[in-house]
Amino acid sequence: MSYDRSRSSSGPHFIAWGIGITVVLVVLFILANVLFGYIWHSVGSNEIAIQFNKSQITDIVGPGIYSELNMWADITNVKIEGVVWCAEDVEVITRDQQRLGVKACGTVHRPGLEKAELYKTLWSQYQTIYISDDALVGSEDGSKPGLITNIAQQAMKVCVGDRNFSEAVVGTARDELRTCMDTEVDELVSAYGLRVENLTVPNIIIGPAVQTLLDEITNAKFQTQKAEQEVLKAKADAERRLAEEQGKIMVEQGIIQETERQQAVTADIQRQRLEAQQAVIQAQKDNELKEAQLELQVVNAQLEVAKTQAQSALTEEAALAALFQVNPAYADYMAHLATMKAWGNVEKIIVPAGAGINSILSPTGDVNAVVDVGN
Repeated sequence: MSYDRSRSSSGPHFIAWGIGITVVLVVLFILANVLFGYIWHSVGSNEIAIQFNKSQITDIVGPGIYSELNMWADITNVKIEGVVWCAEDVEVITRDQQRLGVKACGTVHRPGLEKAELYKTLWSQYQTIYISDDALVGSEDGSKPGLITNIAQQAMKVCVGDRNFSEAVVGTARDELRTCMDTEVDELVSAYGLRVENLTVPNIIIGPAVQTLLDEITNAKFQTQKAEQEVLKAKADAERRLAEEQGKIMVEQGIIQETERQQAVTADIQRQRLEAQQAVIQAQKDNELKEAQLELQVVNAQLEVAKTQAQSALTEEAALAALFQVNPAYADYMAHLATMKAWGNVEKIIVPAGAGINSILSPTGDVNAVVDVGN
């Protein structure tokens, strides 16, 4: 069996050549980045990058991959996402000389592309805080304060020092303290081109003696509020009872008023009915009066007619009587005629004994009387 020494040695030589080429490429990449700018430089989505030429800012760019083969070219990334910070001052003096400890937290933001010009004017002064989170917000262990830590402590002294103890600690005063610190910190960091958001005051540190006093104040306040609530409750109960009684009275008055109103309506209806009845009665009376007047007029007319007729009859009779009076013979004659007429209707005459026939036939007793009927 033969062994080919040339083939057995080709493997190690190939590996060596590969390693050598890789080393050369890495060295060339390093030299290119050091001596001839930068290649395939990555800028993340939460970053911007500042491009330099001869240590002078040439441009500010957003996320992407950048390369520039220039001996004097350089690029530096700046994180623009919010960096969380907390600052604490264990002793702050209030306006009424009370000692407090205050803790504040929030997020700080470096300028983004919308404020790129700030980097051109402020980079030489504040490049450290733009690059280093420790310089901006302090070390994680709290051993080294940062810019925001110092600014927040300054704001605490200003805002707490302008307030009394109760105004900095109790109730809604905590919100007022937070608003003051937010305004103060924002004003101070604006000089660095920074922006602070979500500032909170999560804790107020109070000494044991002050805490005891505060508990007493709080308890007294609660007692006062309780007493006030009891007073308000008693007042509300009294008002409720008064309202109930007033409601009852109003209901009763309403019933009375409604009854009176209904009675008034009923009385008015009755009045209208009586007036209507009286109008009918009056109309009937007027009609009866008119009928009576008409009847009276008829009767009067009839009376006048009868009177006229009677006067006519009496006139004839008066004339006849006057004639009889002035001519008695004529009166006897007319009586004799009437007697004769009456005897003419008699079938037979019974003459009493001893009576003369002429005395019966002539009531006047003179059968030969001559009647003068006038000239």
